[in-house]
Amino acid sequence: MINVETAYEICLSMLGSEEYEHFGKVGFNTKAGTFATLNLDQKWCTLKFTPEQQEEYSEHHAIFPVPNKWGKQGWTHCDLEKIRKDEFAEFIKIALQNILTKKLKKRTNKI
Repeated sequence: MINVETAYEICLSMLGSEEYEHFGKVGFNTKAGTFATLNLDQKWCTLKFTPEQQEEYSEHHAIFPVPNKWGKQGWTHCDLEKIRKDEFAEFIKIALQNILTKKLKKRTNKI
């Protein structure tokens, strides 16, 4: 189980990560886009997974899809009170990699 401050530090420690305000939450992005948001009140982080990753990781007791159209696109909640620090750090890396991969594919398609 991790606290909000630790989750914040992990998100901001990712290479190129910057903090910004995202609809009343703390957002984390790179030049490639947003990979996570942190809901301080609910004590969860929303991660950018692929729909396939969302399905795979939803077996984890701390992971559940966002219950709307964003969830169908892979956006996934992570309950900070139910996840270990090492697991959370790994999920953040996956979310960041997804955003970077998506941006790279867009650039490659333009060539």
